[in-house]
Amino acid sequence: NEIRGLETIPDENRKYDYALLNKAIYNRNPQSVLDSSPRGKKYKILEIDLKFMVVENKTNEQITLVLRGTDIKDVKGQRKDDLIQDVGILLNNEDMVSRTKEMDIIAKRLLEEYDDIDVTGHSLSGYIANKISKDNGIEAIVFNMGSSPIKKSSIEENPNLVHYTTNVGTNIDPISITAARVDNFKTIQVEPDQDI
Repeated sequence: NEIRGLETIPDENRKYDYALLNKAIYNRNPQSVLDSSPRGKKYKILEIDLKFMVVENKTNEQITLVLRGTDIKDVKGQRKDDLIQDVGILLNNEDMVSRTKEMDIIAKRLLEEYDDIDVTGHSLSGYIANKISKDNGIEAIVFNMGSSPIKKSSIEENPNLVHYTTNVGTNIDPISITAARVDNFKTIQVEPDQDI
């Protein structure tokens, strides 16, 4: 696959748009989260599942695959499966992170249908989004990406990755703190926007 390089680091508005998409996917009613914010009203949900949603930005027709990370509160009843995926990341055992293959199939289907998509995720799903991005040559905008302390990674592995972190060393999410503090990813420290 041809790698499409990032033209620029996403602008401030886009960064918060993707943060809002990541917030919405954890909710039982993601559209209500999007509709509650002026920046979210420009997104139309095209497809939704327990583990992902596909949205279209109505202003520029960009298709985004939004992946759900670990559902600790078990809002969607997936906590046990999510935690198994997390352990796989921590142990650097890609076979345990079976969701990567599932979501890669979805991404390939979307690429056939729309030709150009991007992908976003948080923590567990940031890890998966990075893998999908690398394998398919599409852009990934991720937040607090999951990473293994066993295998150090770097941005050279995926030039299409933009990794934002809100981790400042006190985060209790063990799979995302590694990427923020140990790996050599080009990481952009951001402060959460309470108005997303």
